[in-house]
Amino acid sequence: MTKLIAIREVHPGYWPICAETGTGKPGRQNYQDCPEGWTETMLQSTAGRNGADRGRPGCRRQVSVECPRSRGGRNSASNINQISRSVTDGHVQCLQTETMARHPRTDPYFFDIQDKSTGKISRHWFNLNH
Repeated sequence: MTKLIAIREVHPGYWPICAETGTGKPGRQNYQDCPEGWTETMLQSTAGRNGADRGRPGCRRQVSVECPRSRGGRNSASNINQISRSVTDGHVQCLQTETMARHPRTDPYFFDIQDKSTGKISRHWFNLNH
């Protein structure tokens, strides 16, 4: 790896190909996957330049919650805490959006290598900055 990194410093963009493994250039995924049941999203942040909103990688999911009630005893369409209310076939359902940050990978580069005898593909992670 040290020799490869030294070559890439002189020739940026160069990547040797190993025909025996069926790999080309490595893939890159900077952030860890979201847990099962969560989807990738961009979270809002006000820490950008001049206070402008700037997205940062995150995960989100919607969970069923009890619908908030108004003072009159009826369900209200409250926007408190990202709760959304929907009515389907007369049934009222409230969903709350939960979010969490995606953490950076320590090894963001990968090769997918196929076992020629089984056809199974395995992913091998590594970091070029070590």
